Amino acid sequence: MSRKRSTKTIPAKPDLVSLLAELDHPDTARRRTAVEALGHLNDPQATLALLRALHDPDRCVRSWAAGMLGGVGSVPGKPQAVEPLITMLADTDADVRSSAAISLGYLRDPHAIQPLITCLHDPNASVRGHAANALGALGAREAVPLLLLTLQDADRMVRVWSAVALRNLAWVVDKPALAHIVPILLQTLQDRDPDVRQHAAHALARIGDRQAVDPLLTLLADPAGLVRYAVVEALGDLGDPRVLPALARIQANDHEMTVLGSVSEAATQAIDHLQRQNPELRH
Repeated sequence: MSRKRSTKTIPAKPDLVSLLAELDHPDTARRRTAVEALGHLNDPQATLALLRALHDPDRCVRSWAAGMLGGVGSVPGKPQAVEPLITMLADTDADVRSSAAISLGYLRDPHAIQPLITCLHDPNASVRGHAANALGALGAREAVPLLLLTLQDADRMVRVWSAVALRNLAWVVDKPALAHIVPILLQTLQDRDPDVRQHAAHALARIGDRQAVDPLLTLLADPAGLVRYAVVEALGDLGDPRVLPALARIQANDHEMTVLGSVSEAATQAIDHLQRQNPELRH
């Protein structure tokens, strides 16, 4: 999503009346700034104004309004915005559709599930990716068949968000569905993009099927540190004590630092986790 934060200064205590007036200003930058400020006000009039801004002629104003209605940071989302945001999933602008999908994921209203499933066919990759992530947040088990297809999307971020969604859905789908998901995730461990491989490993760990152990072991030699970090965590979570020698080698030799920490330290934690699960393995 290409929406950027406005460079206009927002007063620390914005005046609601003034902000409402700004929404009619001919300068689109000022309307965008007003929308941003209104999104941080927990006021019914501000919410109504944001709903009106969804129909602004400027696509960036509409995108900001759609994003603000879902909640930003500590700002609460607006449940009354669900149906208007569903309508925005059909907007002519892809950034607006993406913002609407993101907000619907935050609002977690099941009425958004079917419209978001439709968005998995959107011609824009950003919309498909954010729709996939939102469906995972919504616990939309009915989206699994299509998410298995978007897991093979041509766009890397769609594949990443699809893997994240499947990880989140592991809590709610039944065993027959999980049995269908696992083989495809195992194939995804060979994806050309390291972020996809990383999140596929996380998803397999969440599902907890030990048939993933051997394929994950082969990824301990992955060139990407974050992939190896995710694989080490996954092997610890899967609870198979046969992986201890491999984890011990990683603990001793793989000291690469990632944004999550060192791979060696992740191996130490995974070994400790396995030994707690299997006390007989402690020396």
